[in-house]
Amino acid sequence: MVQLYGVVMTADSLVGIPAVSIVVKGQNRGTITNNSGVFSIVVLKGDQVEFSHVTYKSKMVTIPRNIEGNQYSMVQLMVIDTATLQTALALLQ
Repeated sequence: MVQLYGVVMTADSLVGIPAVSIVVKGQNRGTITNNSGVFSIVVLKGDQVEFSHVTYKSKMVTIPRNIEGNQYSMVQLMVIDTATLQTALALLQ
């Protein structure tokens, strides 16, 4: 088992994104980022981890199998999903 630590940020301004859902694919393990975009979750080497948020494009990341030790850190950048954002704005009008 590996303790995965990280921060999820906007790709354009490098600001932490709160409330990003982080789920291990095929498992019932998950977490969300805090108000600064920081998260921590236990994963296995080779796990696929999905990062998703209502206004950003989802990303799937595979945890490397060759990690030494039991800790791994990452910075995950996300870009705005303009199609979803436009749909949401249209519904609000």
